[in-house]
Amino acid sequence: MTRSSVRKDKLQTNLRFGWTTGTCATAAVNAAYTALVTGEFPDRVTIITPSGKNADLEVVNTGRGTEDDGANASSGVGASWFSAGIIKDAGDDPDVTHGALITATLRRGADGAGIHFQRGEGVGVVTKPGLPVPV
Repeated sequence: MTRSSVRKDKLQTNLRFGWTTGTCATAAVNAAYTALVTGEFPDRVTIITPSGKNADLEVVNTGRGTEDDGANASSGVGASWFSAGIIKDAGDDPDVTHGALITATLRRGADGAGIHFQRGEGVGVVTKPGLPVPV
């Protein structure tokens, strides 16, 4: 069997597709935001990917609290932060991120403060030229 026939066979196989890290992060933000607004975490969230596919993902590893972890944090009453996770499913052609827990934490800010994004543990930073983003 030649290399080209192996490649052709692989292309004709119906592999189960997975979700990108960005899709999982968007779903985690959606779940955490829902909890921030309603006080309740959804069991699943559905988002539309840039390619137009619906991604229906299970929400896991939820948490909430106050900056001082006060007594009302577990009920959601007075909670100032909400966190939700999605387990990344890379499909039948997995990469190193398959099975990773992708988490988003949202905190209430002062009225009119806008939205601020901060990277968490495991999120890379561009340090050298070459990507279409500022260094």
